[in-house]
Amino acid sequence: MTMVDPKKSVTDALAAVLGRNLPASEPEAPIWSDARFVRDMIHQLQQEQSFLGRASCLFTGPSDQWMKTRLQYLMPSDEPEAKPTVNKAEAYSDEYTLLELHRSDVAALARFSQRVDHATFYLFGAIDTAAVHVPRKVGVTLRRSSKGWYGELAERCFARWKETRHLLVHEWSLPEKAEPLYRTAFWSLCELTPADNQLKQLFEQDRTRASRELVRHVDAYVDQLALAANLSEELARENKPSAEKVQALRTIQENLLTKAGERLTLTGAAKQLNISRQAMHKRIKSGAALGLMIGETLVVPAIQLIQSEAGSTVVPHLKDVLLLFGEAGSWSALQYLVEPDPALGGAVPIDLLKGGNVQTVIAAARAFLGLDEG
Repeated sequence: MTMVDPKKSVTDALAAVLGRNLPASEPEAPIWSDARFVRDMIHQLQQEQSFLGRASCLFTGPSDQWMKTRLQYLMPSDEPEAKPTVNKAEAYSDEYTLLELHRSDVAALARFSQRVDHATFYLFGAIDTAAVHVPRKVGVTLRRSSKGWYGELAERCFARWKETRHLLVHEWSLPEKAEPLYRTAFWSLCELTPADNQLKQLFEQDRTRASRELVRHVDAYVDQLALAANLSEELARENKPSAEKVQALRTIQENLLTKAGERLTLTGAAKQLNISRQAMHKRIKSGAALGLMIGETLVVPAIQLIQSEAGSTVVPHLKDVLLLFGEAGSWSALQYLVEPDPALGGAVPIDLLKGGNVQTVIAAARAFLGLDEG
């Protein structure tokens, strides 16, 4: 095992451990200024796990924190892998994997937006550090993908890229103290393109040319995102229900609410139950009470409440029934509760539930939903 003298410079210490013949460097010179060396080093570190612990301790200065973090990330853990204790949405939130399963176009836009936002802040930091005045780009005209919500979301992302793009193509002298900030922004955007490595190599040779090439490649990626957003919006318009279908659905909902008696607001229902508005909302969200959306208004059917001298309460065991309708939805639950069910001899389920026939109503609800089939 090669012994490392901690008094040596970072580059010399790594050279001693790796057995590499590298030119001597000043201790304050950042080791990652040689991009090829860094890539080779990381590759070898991945192959030489025994070296990771020794190499990590070599980076002690503030400017070495990035490399130290990278080395610690590569180090294998001696502890057994713990079983996940979070749901899939939490586990995949950072990588957009769950979003990718449902909407690959939205996931791609989310990645793009994150990279551009990251780069924009670092570019601003570089320009501010260099005390350079860069005029704002005014009057940027963007393509209109659609007037829909997703189209507007895409437009906002593209607008941010237009501002970042302007910072990249603006010619200004990059002082040494601003270089790490600019480099971080450049690296972040490079990862959006298939020319990641080539652009980083070019950056070491000619920053101005590299920035312009980066803009060209990201512009091409933006065009792809815009095409995907346009297609998504077009499909959404084509699949949008007709006015006749919307009116028919609204008529059905109105009929069901009429059968359900008085329509209470969230505040009104909370007042009857002598609880807070927040507590009432929590009950609806957990399935302990029934609430339905009419447009942007939440309606609470009064039929689920039982009046007594002591005050109002929600029908006992209503939650046991509502939870069966998790996938079918709250409107299907209301339909089942207020309409006569042939499986119950024509009785109305909510009336039997109020009478204490809980298991009978639950069995009929399962049959209504086809949960026991197959």
